Amino acid sequence: MRKKILYILLAVFFFFIILLNFIAYNHSYKFTHFTDSYQTKLKVYDTSNISVMKKIKYILTGIDVPRPRNGSKPSRNYKTENIPTNKGNLELWRKHNEEGLGTIILFHGYANKKSSLISRAEEFYNLGYTIVLVDFLGSGGSDGNTTSIGYHEADQVKACYDHVKAKGEKNIYLFGISMGAVAIMKCVKDHHPDVKGIMLECPFGYFKTTVKNRFKNFGIPPFPMADLLMLWGSYHGDYWTYDHNPADYAKEIDCPTLLMHGQVDHAVSSKEIDAIYTNLKGEKKLVVFEKTGHDIFTSGNRTKWTDAIIGFLISTGSLNIKTMFQPI
Repeated sequence: MRKKILYILLAVFFFFIILLNFIAYNHSYKFTHFTDSYQTKLKVYDTSNISVMKKIKYILTGIDVPRPRNGSKPSRNYKTENIPTNKGNLELWRKHNEEGLGTIILFHGYANKKSSLISRAEEFYNLGYTIVLVDFLGSGGSDGNTTSIGYHEADQVKACYDHVKAKGEKNIYLFGISMGAVAIMKCVKDHHPDVKGIMLECPFGYFKTTVKNRFKNFGIPPFPMADLLMLWGSYHGDYWTYDHNPADYAKEIDCPTLLMHGQVDHAVSSKEIDAIYTNLKGEKKLVVFEKTGHDIFTSGNRTKWTDAIIGFLISTGSLNIKTMFQPI
């Protein structure tokens, strides 16, 4: 009788372990592989409005994330360009500015695309900069359907920098949102491109913290699921996810940096931002947007955002405040 009970308990235990790994495998796969579905993307950060049965399904099988597609079309002044990489072609939109103050390359966030950058890009263009908007592999007009949450994207940032530099541009800035900001940080840490400065919106500080938040938003205890997802994520992403920590990358970044963050960001904590800012080695500026979440470029914040950008560009020497107010 005791042996029978022991066998039952062991069977339950192993079933439980298999179930947890099944869940972690599915979540890590769907977190890094986009689908071809045209459905509206599920709000990963808010599952309060879905049924219990559907939530159980999402918990067991993970969330399908539709492949990002460019919705808005740029003006006719934009030129489409492609950059070949060993994993596929990157598609860029480039808008040349005769003012010739420099070029700003913009990178989108997770599960997004370059058309989401148009409004920010136009702000840079109005200041006198050529702008380049980039689709990471897996998004928009670029090849593929996978993402590594900023890890392998760092090499794509370098490819875009090399592409712009080859055109003779000397004043190059990198601008990124969330995952795009993370990719920039890893690129600067790995490749040390000769940039005038980098502008970062809401990068996460530690990958494991980001994974924990994913389970917390489903009401699932992070332990042990966070570690299982990290392990399976390492398998799917072909890199050791525990080392993917922008707060550590910051220790090797010595170029001028503008760091921006929303005070009530649901995805990235102030503690993570503070860790990044503390570790940055070069000239740096932190701008916090009060009562703002992960998307800081809102109508209410637009003036403050633009002022922060202008101040940073002036401080790095490419923008002269006197030329901004010349009479017409």
